[in-house]
Amino acid sequence: MFVLCGFGPTTWGRLQEAAVPALSVLGVWKWSCCRGAHSGTWQITAQNPDGAFTGAFSGKTPTDVGEIRGRVQGERVEFTRKGTVNGQPFQQHWTGTLKENRMRGRLEHGEFSAELVPGSGNVTPAATARGGGICYDPKILTLMDEWLARAIPPQHPAEELRYDPWGRLIGKSHTGAVLEASLPPHTKLARCDWLWYHSATLRSTNGLGTLREYVDLKK
Repeated sequence: MFVLCGFGPTTWGRLQEAAVPALSVLGVWKWSCCRGAHSGTWQITAQNPDGAFTGAFSGKTPTDVGEIRGRVQGERVEFTRKGTVNGQPFQQHWTGTLKENRMRGRLEHGEFSAELVPGSGNVTPAATARGGGICYDPKILTLMDEWLARAIPPQHPAEELRYDPWGRLIGKSHTGAVLEASLPPHTKLARCDWLWYHSATLRSTNGLGTLREYVDLKK
């Protein structure tokens, strides 16, 4: 059996309580694992002040797929990768150490290393990167706002999180800190284009699917 090795920066709100800022992992990472047996890229597209982040593997090959959800704490990086290959769901647990723009660590079936592509953490996604012309239809933003108002994000039992109008996590974190996002993210994109770019990685736990799945179903 083959074993897999392996969803533009977001400006999140500030913490009301004092905390040490997490190291940024935003951007595109080139990875390899299992003594070079497998390699590819992943991209971290959103990160909270407490270090929680989301992203996705590139999908450039049938095995280079999967959504990422994780957290940076000090130099420690930990994330879960979930996806489906050939109709079969899989989940992996990656843990590693972050030093400058490099990671090293382990997953269930071997060791991995990854390096940040220079400048990728500072690139604003282009409006046409994923969205196409979908936001020319005014009802699309209405559908997005419906989902944002109803969707319950993945979270720990002690958390009380929800999405703000830009798809950022706000509310009480598992540490008791309060996440706020009062200002729009630093982007030239309109809100609809921004949300559509990130729509595949904005997930719900109350049966609404991802933002992209919801819009595709309702439009």
